[in-house]
Amino acid sequence: GPISFRNRSSRLGDVLIWQLQDGPSFRNVGFYDIEYNQLSINNNTLKWPGGKPPQDRLIVIIFIKTIASELFTGFTVISCIGILFALSVMGFIIIKRHHRHIKMSSPKLNYFILLGCILCYISVIVSGMDAAIVGVKYRKNTCMAEIALLSLGFTIAFGAVMLKTWRIFKIFTNVAKVKMIIKDVYLIIRLTQLISIDIVVLIMWNIIDPLTTEEVNIGSTMLLQVKINATSTVPTKTENKITNILQSVTTSGDLQLEIKKLRLIIMEQQEKLQAYERGQSDHQTQDETLS
Repeated sequence: GPISFRNRSSRLGDVLIWQLQDGPSFRNVGFYDIEYNQLSINNNTLKWPGGKPPQDRLIVIIFIKTIASELFTGFTVISCIGILFALSVMGFIIIKRHHRHIKMSSPKLNYFILLGCILCYISVIVSGMDAAIVGVKYRKNTCMAEIALLSLGFTIAFGAVMLKTWRIFKIFTNVAKVKMIIKDVYLIIRLTQLISIDIVVLIMWNIIDPLTTEEVNIGSTMLLQVKINATSTVPTKTENKITNILQSVTTSGDLQLEIKKLRLIIMEQQEKLQAYERGQSDHQTQDETLS
């Protein structure tokens, strides 16, 4: 057959590719034609552990740190119960609005208190909508919505309570003989002023210094897996080194340093393998010369 040499060096010829299968037995799985530079692989004769080829690179899978679904579901259920309770109380006030005691409690301001509570409950649900639910692109919108709902809800609820308390204080501390009447409309106007201040602050905040999202590496939250066959040429000591490095990656925050260590070990083994192959080639050349 055809024979060729590489720069007055070793002889080049066709290459048969064998694979170690089922213990010590080898099976021909491919052929390389040096004359036409063609590689033929018979995929039907190949066998891989686990049914797929082994990994030829370090696989790094990045996970986004999100809120646990159980935690989000629990707080969402509690918030929904609070919202339903507030709506039921609001419905009760509407039905009994002509009752004497309900009239004395200022039902219009009670509506604002319940509305503020509902907004606060909704902010709890929105705060749990992280990147896993709304996506990284829209996460800043949910952050701003959470702040706005909580701020407005707190102002409406506690503002109404404060104004009701202020009216009681003014009535009981009135030293004049003239009867003092502070209507709900006056208190609602004051409450509207407080809400307006909140709205202006939120708008200016969103215009001057809007919220932004940024990806931050918070440590090694990645899954690394390396499978080494029992017939591998990597020595046992090297296997132990690689295993220790992979274990330290899961606990260490400096992933780049661990990857560099792993690359150095792999390069060291490649150099040893190349030296071994050169030695085998030299022995083969000497045998051919003697023959």
